[in-house]
Amino acid sequence: MNALTKLNKKIREISTESRQRFSSLLNRNSFTLHQGDLSIIDDLHKNGIHVTTIEQLFPDTANKLTEVFANVAVAMDITKDCELPDYVQKKTSSYDMLPGVLLSKYPEIFFLGLSKRLLDIVEAYLELPAAYHGVVIRRSLADGLECGPRLWHKDDEDFHVVRVVVYLNDVDVGGGPFEYIPRPYKVSKKAMESIGWKTTTENMQKIVPQEVVRQCYGKAGTVIICDAANTYHHEQMQISQPRSVAMFGFSTRLPKNLSLAKSHFLVENVRDQLHPLLAASQVPYVYGWRD
Repeated sequence: MNALTKLNKKIREISTESRQRFSSLLNRNSFTLHQGDLSIIDDLHKNGIHVTTIEQLFPDTANKLTEVFANVAVAMDITKDCELPDYVQKKTSSYDMLPGVLLSKYPEIFFLGLSKRLLDIVEAYLELPAAYHGVVIRRSLADGLECGPRLWHKDDEDFHVVRVVVYLNDVDVGGGPFEYIPRPYKVSKKAMESIGWKTTTENMQKIVPQEVVRQCYGKAGTVIICDAANTYHHEQMQISQPRSVAMFGFSTRLPKNLSLAKSHFLVENVRDQLHPLLAASQVPYVYGWRD
């Protein structure tokens, strides 16, 4: 990227951030929270992450959701030696369920990202109306490849990106837990430039003490809520067992990188299937910001 391109990119980002801040001032008092969810917002601001469970976050529907997630876990029980099912696609270090299959077989999972409580949490944190990027069902194998989301990074869709990760199977030592560096530990720009912005664990250990790094172990149904744009994180490499997750993404409706925000769940490819399922109030979260 040459100097002029970098300058233009920076100018666009400054303009977008200014528009977001102005909109935030207008919307600051318009979001309400479920009792007790202030602790989630507080954790996101302080450490960049909050860990909870399906039972705690969705007590009224937890049994149904647990059943649906268990069924998805069975469908995603893919090993290196089995024939690749026709309902998944190969990614850099994983197999992802096709969006059309997800919508037809497990619509509850997509619409969990549009649940009132989750949107309330996201919008209270962003202090702006949310854009719902969609959900990805992912199976990561113990294949020894340190690439893709296994590299340390921050998400770049927006200035704040709320990522919600649900474990579909128990994740123990060797199972590829979500790993992060708490926000209070400041990793300098100079240090990251010295090792590369998307980097291996070996390189990250050169600039961040191992005792600073935190791992999120948990049973199936564990929920990790993270500001992935402001928290260095990655998917620790699976060593002893694969890992399946559902990952939901949110940003403001004016993301600094629109194409990246749109790429996680290509609603344009499933519009005929998805649009009839949406209530009028849900359309702005899914479509309104993509144009």
